Amino acid sequence: LFGSVCLLDQNIPIRGAKLTVPAYQLAPGKYNFSVIVSNALNISNQANIIVIINNITVPIVQITDVSEKYNYAQNIILTGKIYSTKAVLAQWTSPNLNSSTLRAIALTPVTTSLNAGSSTFQLSISANKLVNGASYTFQLKATYLGNSALGTAAVVLQCNYPPVGGTLTITPAIGNAITTVFAFLTSNWVDDSSDLPLAYSFGYYYLFDTDLNIVKSADQVTYVNSFLGQGLSSLGYVVYCVATASDIYEATANITKSVVVNPTKITPGTLDSVNSAMTAAYNQKDPNTITQLVSAVLGTLNSVDCSAVPTSCKSLNRQPCSSTANTCGACLVGFLGQAGDANVACLPPTAALKTGEKCSSNSSCVSGVCTGKSVKSKNSGVCADVSKLCPRSCSGRGTCLFQDRNGNRIQSCSIYVPECTASCACYGGYFGMDCSMTQSQLAQVRSARDVLCYSMFRNFGIQRVAMDTVISRALIIGNILIDSNQISTSALYNCTYVLVNTVIQYPNL
Repeated sequence: LFGSVCLLDQNIPIRGAKLTVPAYQLAPGKYNFSVIVSNALNISNQANIIVIINNITVPIVQITDVSEKYNYAQNIILTGKIYSTKAVLAQWTSPNLNSSTLRAIALTPVTTSLNAGSSTFQLSISANKLVNGASYTFQLKATYLGNSALGTAAVVLQCNYPPVGGTLTITPAIGNAITTVFAFLTSNWVDDSSDLPLAYSFGYYYLFDTDLNIVKSADQVTYVNSFLGQGLSSLGYVVYCVATASDIYEATANITKSVVVNPTKITPGTLDSVNSAMTAAYNQKDPNTITQLVSAVLGTLNSVDCSAVPTSCKSLNRQPCSSTANTCGACLVGFLGQAGDANVACLPPTAALKTGEKCSSNSSCVSGVCTGKSVKSKNSGVCADVSKLCPRSCSGRGTCLFQDRNGNRIQSCSIYVPECTASCACYGGYFGMDCSMTQSQLAQVRSARDVLCYSMFRNFGIQRVAMDTVISRALIIGNILIDSNQISTSALYNCTYVLVNTVIQYPNL
């Protein structure tokens, strides 16, 4: 119960922990406000504060659309509204952050000049700059230019803490692609009661966690049964499974567990069984199973032979063999070398020698070629430029050709020029990016990709759409269309239909 009741409008509520007095309610002067707190036994105590109302017009400042909690892992935006009769200087401050720190983490200016009238002045804080679970006070101040009339508003911002303590179990620990059903179960997640209920999603990846195959979109169910795609042969067929928990403010945490998924050969009979299973899932309005089977089949269709990589990819500072047969992946973070897949070493930036620089060995050059070197004279050689290579040298069944960004034939394509590409022109009877396929093999993989695109087309009409759904669709369709030579006209139509209409129907996701 607040004091000075006699001076307040009778419609102003005076009971509760907060008292709000509208503008222009009190005339200039000094006021003694009292708050009295009592319990059920009528035992009470009182606190007082003196408030001085000045006879000065000040800018009116508000901070609007404030959320109860904010996720530290996302950009935080505060919106200030300022109403003034003349030009003002506006500034964001925080008693929890010094001015230099606030400027460093802000994506927008913290100070600006505004003309008379109604203005909006936003503060955007970069993601991952505040502390999980902490509270911050942010103030917006507006001062008339030429005098000290100050209007202020403040808001307390609570950084949301993500769920913690989760576990993930998957059975069996070893199985086969496409045919084995793996049971996912996550439990023991803990979060503030005000952040509940939690939602759970499941997925898996082979090498990079950004390439996550979703097997169940986020909902309150803590388990799922799923088919999985085979792991990479270069990593012992290990697949990394992920459970993600998110609260109502979309703060997320995840836990990862690995299983071994051995390859399953795709035969016409296997493809018929998969097609029948996806048709049954479609009739039962089960989009998860369709997505699972499509991803699992792709794991086998897009697998490559990595049994004869000439040198350990780790020793070359490269990712494992995954996309090009018997060839290491891209350079590890922090190293420089030939772009994309190659079996040439990637080097620390301080040691990487470029074309024209003096060298003593092939391993000291980004190109992997040091010409003119002599065993008698150190650094007698020069790092040479080299052309990009075609996959597996076209398997000896084609010619390596170079094209510019417009598809025009060119004579050379340096490893340093991103605008050109090297690709195989296969001899008659051979197909694929590396000319390794026969006519019958091509027909089989085309048939498989036809089935997958048609399944994605049908799934489009029954699948609930969220952000993870859109990302999963893009990843899957990109993997289906990875080699244009293996794609029929109908497959191209079905897959591109899904992509284009996802963008049209859900432009904000």
